[in-house]
Amino acid sequence: MTACRSILLSCAILALAGCQDIGTDSAVCTTGKCDDPSAIGFGQLMPRAPEAPGAIAITRNQDRWLCEVIGDRGDIVLLSVEYAQRTSALNGVLAIEENGVFADQYRVVQTGSGWSFELRAGNNAMLADSKSFATEQEARDAVTATRELVAGIVQYKEALQHGAQFELTRDGSQWEFELFNRDGDSLLKSQVYSRRLDAIGGIESVRNNGKNDSRYLVVDSPPRFILKASNGQEIAESSQTFDSVEAAEAAIASTQTLLSSERVANPW
Repeated sequence: MTACRSILLSCAILALAGCQDIGTDSAVCTTGKCDDPSAIGFGQLMPRAPEAPGAIAITRNQDRWLCEVIGDRGDIVLLSVEYAQRTSALNGVLAIEENGVFADQYRVVQTGSGWSFELRAGNNAMLADSKSFATEQEARDAVTATRELVAGIVQYKEALQHGAQFELTRDGSQWEFELFNRDGDSLLKSQVYSRRLDAIGGIESVRNNGKNDSRYLVVDSPPRFILKASNGQEIAESSQTFDSVEAAEAAIASTQTLLSSERVANPW
């Protein structure tokens, strides 16, 4: 990230319109546990509108356009290559969203002033690079944080668009969640939890294990699939049964692709 490509931060901070409370439930459930059935209403819970973890902004530097990946404190963690047109920069944002959620797309490199990292596309073209770090480990730690930041930005965008999402519900003292795709079709339904905190942990477990093919088990009669954790414990199962084992396997592939894209919003 060279000095000639520095951008005014004031042009990059996005207004966050979705951060205010939307109901009394937010004051009750923000700690991750709501086990008292009388504390809040039943059914689907959305305690508060999602808060943006950061943003990907487009800025202009004289006759060139750039994309900035900005953290929640306004720090620029990635600065894109320069584009001649704004429309190209818009495509650059999409490329950062598509590739920035995958750790394998980052490259840590040594420079004359220390260490930095680059984000590259599937064809190995460079999309953006970082500032300089004193050590290689600092750069690698920054890669992990940046990948998580981009994933959070993508999930936040999905939440605003009412796309793919996890939905958390309660019936009495029991908690469950479902995974829905962008068309509103239910893909996965969880086991029953006695605490909201445990259900939230189950959602994170689906995010992690659901990207791994070896975590799925196809069951016949009737055909369906089960998602398990690394210790073999069942996390969730398919929301429907299928006409064939092949159809169940196709549904697994679709679920994996969705989870790997990080385009699934949280229910809080």
